Amino acid sequence: MIQSYSIINLKGFVSMKKWEKASYLLLSSYITIVIVHIVLHLTPQGVFKIPTWYINGAEYHLPASVKITQPSTVIAVSYFYADRGGKYYVILPEITCHAFEFYVNGKLAYTEGYPEGYVNVWTKTFQFPVKFLKGRNEMKIVFHNLYTLTFRKIPYISQKPYKRNALLNILVDFGSKASSGIAFIMGIVLAIWGYRKSGGKSYNTYFAHAFMFLGIYVFDTSFWEFYLTQSEFLLLKRVCYFSIAISMAFFTMASDILKTGKVLKNSRILAYLSLPLSFFVLLYPNYYTARYVHLLSSPYLLLLTVIFLVKMISYKEKNLVVASFLVLLGNFQHALFVFVPGFIPTTIGYSTTYLSIVFTFYLLTQHRQIEVSLLKANEELFKDPLTGAYNRRILGELGINCEDALIFFDMDDFKKINDIYGHDYGDEALKKFVEIAKRIVRKTDYVIRYGGDEFVVLLKGCDEKRAKNIARKIVKNFHEKTKAHVSFGISTGYVNIYDALKAADQNMYRIKRSKKGSQE
Repeated sequence: MIQSYSIINLKGFVSMKKWEKASYLLLSSYITIVIVHIVLHLTPQGVFKIPTWYINGAEYHLPASVKITQPSTVIAVSYFYADRGGKYYVILPEITCHAFEFYVNGKLAYTEGYPEGYVNVWTKTFQFPVKFLKGRNEMKIVFHNLYTLTFRKIPYISQKPYKRNALLNILVDFGSKASSGIAFIMGIVLAIWGYRKSGGKSYNTYFAHAFMFLGIYVFDTSFWEFYLTQSEFLLLKRVCYFSIAISMAFFTMASDILKTGKVLKNSRILAYLSLPLSFFVLLYPNYYTARYVHLLSSPYLLLLTVIFLVKMISYKEKNLVVASFLVLLGNFQHALFVFVPGFIPTTIGYSTTYLSIVFTFYLLTQHRQIEVSLLKANEELFKDPLTGAYNRRILGELGINCEDALIFFDMDDFKKINDIYGHDYGDEALKKFVEIAKRIVRKTDYVIRYGGDEFVVLLKGCDEKRAKNIARKIVKNFHEKTKAHVSFGISTGYVNIYDALKAADQNMYRIKRSKKGSQE
């Protein structure tokens, strides 16, 4: 027991107080990013908004979502009346599609994606220069191979470019990719920790699975911008939609195990309910069905998140409560993002980053506190209350091999010291011996009070010659401080500590008898 805990470098972990400060810094960063998102999301002043578009012949007032029942080409047409001819900038903010071409007065002005494949641009904002004629100009966008088309904001035209659009794209995309990677990394850390400590049966393992599935889902909120076939795109979408419900189910069950040591019945029922929903998403026949299932799953995910937050509040751990609230906020944002076009851009990526880091370091510091407590408990169990050395109970926990050395010490005529100078002086002599021995041996060695005035020192990885030098140094220093004499015996080459102890004891008594013989 004591040996297994002593090899863990507990001091290497961040303390709870330092982690709380880091947590507040992360929270401040998250709030700052949300504010920046909102500011960047606002439409600049002095631009020309184009709210009315004719999409496949039907009039739409943006923001709006266009219902599509099968992969097809969609044509959106609108008009812009320019006061003068020349260079303008068209901004299509947070448009969801796969590939498109933008025409001005019948001439191609801009293209994005691959019409013959798929590029999921998700909620990316496009900004590009065009040339308009004075007066009426026709704008036509041809969207290719669509499964979904959403205008989340009203397109607008400006006489100057805006760097805010590029920055918004970077923040959304980087936040999603970074949070996905962080969730994976934290999941791996917790998985390694969980399997090392409990063979995969601890709450760490549940949290590890939750983070990994969450990382898969968050990946869907970034710009894919990959050349994908229809089957590949469908498969990735299925996996992403499948992952979020499984992730929240694992989070809910893990919180139960963290608090009670087992999964509670209500959490198990909710987790089981997520399975048919998730597997239906994984096996749905087409993307349109998945869209409806995804819409239906948003309220369910909010329910799971609320339950998760309530559980965290019951723990009375403010860092976990804040992290859980941010996940709830992220899921709420995402629900509005799905149902309400024009809502502010979701920051679920950054809330996931905060959640992943806070939860992982909380769990690691929890382990640190547990192991520190166990270490202290073990030290108290195996500690001699008078001298501070280990007591003889430690011998059953220690291993020894043929490369180790064991020294058995016994004070000469210790009874006379107690009779002449008193027991208090004798106690101080015992304490002084331990103090000197600990100072001379290494931290990896063990100083043990075997009983009365007998001590054992176990030297790891030490040959007999070096052990003799150490023993003589301890005896010499002790004699200089107390004028008391000590005999010692050494044993090496044993693989059983009790055999080594017996041999060292015999060697010590042989030396002690030789001392008495020479005195006579």
